[in-house]
Order: sequence, then structure tokens, then C-alpha cells
Amino acid sequence: MAGVIVGYGLASVGRAHGQGVVVEAGGMAERSEPAFGIFKAAAGGIGGGEISDVQPGGEAVAVGKGQVRIFSVPAGSLGKGDHCLPSAVDFPEPVPCPIALGQNRSRHPFSPYTDAGEVSELGLRAVVFDYGMVLSSAPDAVAKAHLARITGLEASALESLYWIDRHAYDRGDLTGLEFWRKLGEDAGLTLTTEQVAELNQWDARKWTTENKETLAWQRVLKERGFETAILSNMGDNVLENMEREFGWIGDFDVCVWSYRHRLAKPEAAIYKLLLEKLGTAPEETLFLDDKLENVEAARHMGIRALQFSTVEQLRQDLITTRLDEWLPLP
Repeated sequence: MAGVIVGYGLASVGRAHGQGVVVEAGGMAERSEPAFGIFKAAAGGIGGGEISDVQPGGEAVAVGKGQVRIFSVPAGSLGKGDHCLPSAVDFPEPVPCPIALGQNRSRHPFSPYTDAGEVSELGLRAVVFDYGMVLSSAPDAVAKAHLARITGLEASALESLYWIDRHAYDRGDLTGLEFWRKLGEDAGLTLTTEQVAELNQWDARKWTTENKETLAWQRVLKERGFETAILSNMGDNVLENMEREFGWIGDFDVCVWSYRHRLAKPEAAIYKLLLEKLGTAPEETLFLDDKLENVEAARHMGIRALQFSTVEQLRQDLITTRLDEWLPLP
């Protein structure tokens, strides 16, 4: 057998380019009979990696041992007996191939196989990032110092007061100015209008930082055909400042900013809204957040979720959970 065509079901490719991806794996058997497998595609986009019967016939394409060849398939439905003609796209170098029958299976970066050698019906189509401490780096130290200077509060006292009403601010129940006015009242301070406005601006500056490594990974994901999104608890003035400073926000397919929807993590409704905007199923979506309660809420919705701390830990978590079989490592 020259090879078996395997439908990997890369939904992101189908959505982005109107094509499915079919891979012919070489070196599977000693016989040289040509064979084609059937790839089923839903009309609205490619679903999970689904393989039907292997069908004989058609023109054999030379595929060396351990090599793969990509075939393009229209996004419209294909039935049994329909053959997939090869395109001119090849992997430039031989790579290990998973075996459809579960024999001598090697790990592949987009493998849809389970440990038993069975085909998984699920694939990842989207990766969703929290902003704070995931796409952003540590809060700006200069901005934090100015917040302490204006309020005259010790760092620990300011930190404690800061989080009392932060959820209400992120949810849109308070504006940035209202947030700082209330914090001053809670602290027993008499803040002028000018001081409140200055605190609001330094607060926005505090969170306007970047994690270069996660942003670089997002670009790689986009190049590979995955959808990317931001789901962040975010107040009005902080977002306005970020949008002025960061052009890369527009590189994400979907952005859900909490205050604009009067919702905030870990409320279930905001995850539902995210999935609706992405058009993905929960199991097709990976979510990264630094806060465990937000990760657990996503998992409760059926979303694949990992708690983020560092890019190094993310890389290890992707390997441990075998999500590296779908995703490129950061």
C-alpha cells in the first residue's frame, strides 16, 4: 500500500481557507497497491478528525517512508468513494507519521489519535488568552509608585483597598473615575478631582505592559491557522489606554472585554459569550488565565483550560496534557 489518507480535521484551516487537510502517510505497508481514504467534511467547516473506510483505486502518489503529503479538500461535504486529489503542497522534510491502525504510532504535532490508536473526534480550533499577567507582563513599577505617592498609602494598604471594588470596575458597574473616588472614600482620603483623574491615568499605565513571548506565540498560532482571542476582565480607562498603545490587539480574531458586556470572569455567561463570538465548541477551545478560579470556571463550561504562570510552564503543561499534538509549542 502506497499510503493511507488520514483526515486530521483541522477545523481552523477549513474556516480560514475553505479547505480541509488530508495527509497521506508513507511506509505503512510493504505492498505497493495505491489506496485512498475518505475525508468527511461538514459544509460549514471541518469538524473533528474523522476517517472513513480506506478505498482502493485512484492514482498512487509516491510517498517515502516517514513522509507526509498534504491534500486539499473543498469544505463541502465528501461522501464515501470520493477521492481526494493531491495538491502541490508537501512537507519540506520527512517527519514521523501517526498510523491510522494504531501500529508503530509516532507523535505528530497535529495528531488526532488517542493512546489506543483511535481517532479523536475533537480538535483545537482556537486559543484564548487572558490579558493581565498572560499577554501583559508584571505591572509597571513606575505607575505603582505614582499611585502610592498620590494616595499617600503604604503599598500593602493600597493593594488591599485596590481589589475591594476591582471586580465591579472590571464588570462595568463602576467607571475608572468612580473606582478611584470610592477607593479614596474607603481609605478616608480627601482626593481632589485632579488627583482622581491622575490616579485613573496611572492605573491604566500600570497595566499597559506586554509579554513578548506569549504575543510571539499568538502570531505563530495565527500562521498555523488557529483562531486567537482575548477574554479579559477589563475596566474602561485601562482598555482605552491599551488600545492607544498596542496595535497588536487588532491581530486577535475575537476580543471580549468584560466592562463592555457588564459581565466578568468567572461568570459562566462571559464564557458562553466568548464561544458564541468564536463559533467554536468548548472542547475545541483552549483558554489560558493566571487565576485558578477563572480556569476552573472555564473547565466547568467544558472548555480546555490551563493556569498560566510562565511561558516555560505553559510549554510543559502543553506537553503533559498532550495538547502539543495539536499546537506548536511556544
